[in-house]
Amino acid sequence: MSATALLPPVTAVRMVWALTGAASNDTYSQLHASVVEEALKNIAEQAKSDELENKYAISAIATMNANRRS
Repeated sequence: MSATALLPPVTAVRMVWALTGAASNDTYSQLHASVVEEALKNIAEQAKSDELENKYAISAIATMNANRRS
């Protein structure tokens, strides 16, 4: 896949790490995870305006969500 303006790989890795906070007892971690979930929804929505960006975002977000279960 080519470069992305909305979801760089390094950012995606950081977001996946933050998403693991949803399973934590720490309220800050849970809040941070919910903020990242909302950001991913916004990224997916913004990506719809560009075909290549949309393909990348859909794949990246699906991979990110799959990794949450690990």
